[in-house]
Amino acid sequence: MSSVNSTSSSTNSASTLSGVKGFGGMASGIDTDALVESLTNTEQTKINKQNQQVQKLEWQQEAYREIITKMQAFQSKYLDITSSTNITKSSSFNTISATASGSAISLVTNAESYSTSFTVNSIEQLASGMTIKSGAVSGKIIGSIDIQALLNGQNYEDADYLDQTLVGSLAGKSLSFTLDGSTKTVSFDGDFVADFYNAYNAARAEDPSDPELASKAFTSALDKKLDEAFGAGRVSTSYTDDGKLQFNTAKSSALSIYAVGDDNAPLEALGITNGSTNKIALNKQISSLQESGAFAKAADGGNTDEEGVTTYKIEINGVEFSIKNNTSLRSVMNQINNSKAGVTLSYSEVSDTFTLTSSATGAASTIDIKDEDGFLASLGLTNESANAPEVTSGQNAVFYVDGERVERESNKNISVNGMFLTLESTTNEAIKVETSSDTSSVKDMVVGFVNDYNEMIEMINKYRKEERAKDYAPLTDAQKKEMTDSEIEKWEEKAKAGILRNDTTLNSISSKLSTMMYTSYNGFSMYEMGVQSAGWTENGKLTINEEKLDSALSTKSEQVKDFFLGETGFGNALKEAVNSAIKTSGPKGSRGSLIEKAGIGNTASDTENNISSKIKDIKKYIETLQDRLEERQQYWWKKFSALESLVSNMNAYSSLIGTYTSGG
Repeated sequence: MSSVNSTSSSTNSASTLSGVKGFGGMASGIDTDALVESLTNTEQTKINKQNQQVQKLEWQQEAYREIITKMQAFQSKYLDITSSTNITKSSSFNTISATASGSAISLVTNAESYSTSFTVNSIEQLASGMTIKSGAVSGKIIGSIDIQALLNGQNYEDADYLDQTLVGSLAGKSLSFTLDGSTKTVSFDGDFVADFYNAYNAARAEDPSDPELASKAFTSALDKKLDEAFGAGRVSTSYTDDGKLQFNTAKSSALSIYAVGDDNAPLEALGITNGSTNKIALNKQISSLQESGAFAKAADGGNTDEEGVTTYKIEINGVEFSIKNNTSLRSVMNQINNSKAGVTLSYSEVSDTFTLTSSATGAASTIDIKDEDGFLASLGLTNESANAPEVTSGQNAVFYVDGERVERESNKNISVNGMFLTLESTTNEAIKVETSSDTSSVKDMVVGFVNDYNEMIEMINKYRKEERAKDYAPLTDAQKKEMTDSEIEKWEEKAKAGILRNDTTLNSISSKLSTMMYTSYNGFSMYEMGVQSAGWTENGKLTINEEKLDSALSTKSEQVKDFFLGETGFGNALKEAVNSAIKTSGPKGSRGSLIEKAGIGNTASDTENNISSKIKDIKKYIETLQDRLEERQQYWWKKFSALESLVSNMNAYSSLIGTYTSGG
């Protein structure tokens, strides 16, 4: 590669300007481009030097960020609370594993567990919380009109009056029924009308004095249509004591009735609300459910505002709630379940019941309700409900360990012989629990820690000790145009060398980390567990004596654990040291030293850092220098343009004189 002077000036600006002005020196023969470039070389050199400074800062930032990324990965693996290899977490040093011979219990061991064995002879009962369960809340779809009286009061003996009857008003219209997810259209067509009259005439022939001839014939004809749609008996109709039409299904079935298109006339004629269902639609507004009769008993109290929104006040276990009837039941359930009331409100579509369950288990668990406006009563959860709820008291878990009766308020985290049991189900079969000691997971964590630490410290040392290539400065744009991509890559590789040599921040981090590795914590040191210096030539890297580590984990496991854990342990000290270098949270000025210098992507520090600020300032200065350069170029071009004009005129006069002379 040909030699490159790293501080030589760029010809870009002068050449560009020449192109704009035209061909210089055509009259004078002077190389105007070269002269303008030479005369503005001082300004261009200043710009080049500032661009080179920007490039150096960008390289420094890249290097810092490479180190930050490496340290973040190390932090995530060994200092993050969610990591299974977190050296500050007690569970990471658990060397006891346990097995159970049955599935009725599950086991969790921790660093406090010890080798043991025992038998869970039986699990008599599980702990449970108090529950309050309503009866069926909605039950049936019931109309709002005394259809029975309407039908029986109309004249069906003279066909000329059919249009004036309920059956006549329904003729030719349809309703949509959805039963357990299956939707069918039921039409009040000619067959329906014929079936009605056939049933009416047959009943009249049998007992002409029966006052309910029309109402019985109506349900008979409608039931036949429903049987055709869904199968015999799955949906039927009858009347309430006050004559309202009701739709009957099996208790577990969900039925909804809708208008077909925009035709609400059939629903209005029957006194049915569009979308009526025999189950609670949790996503519907409470007011809509109340209007459709979905509640077995609508709340009677509450405070209604000027906009017609009613608010019900309830209190559960001392926590107050304001329930508005323009919200859905699902949102009410979420509000209660996510509160500090310590209960869960649920709804079963199969049984059409609400259940309020205490989150706390055990015989002492309670649910204290205050329902002054009757909202919970409308859900069937108080004694003021139409049907009193079923209340089941909480109970303690009862099980036997090695023949001894044990009673606990909870099924979870039951401490037995240094480990924690969770009771999953009752059983009369004995379950054998056995433990064993296994230090391999802790050893793997320590070995991995040392290897990853060595990689991290090696990267830091590489940048802070790398020799500078003083003869290789960042290339200017003009220099890059004279080189191949391969030449540029090789040059910049050398130019980047030593970019952070003897960096005070890196020196401080390296020194702090190295000192920590040789310091005792809680009366124990890494050296005592087989981790020691790899030698002074390795610049702080560590090495492991695995035989000594195995021995320490087997015979001094408590000391090893104490070395890493606690406020005065190595783990906490290392966390503080790493945070002091790469902490990204907080305002500028309170972050880690490397973050303050170079920042890191996807955080506020990406632009809020010292290097980015310097680059911004230099680029602003470059704009000023560029303006000065263009001013000088314009100045000299004007001078040379005037010279060209003068020379051109002189040449013209000279030519004219020559013409006269030769002619004479």
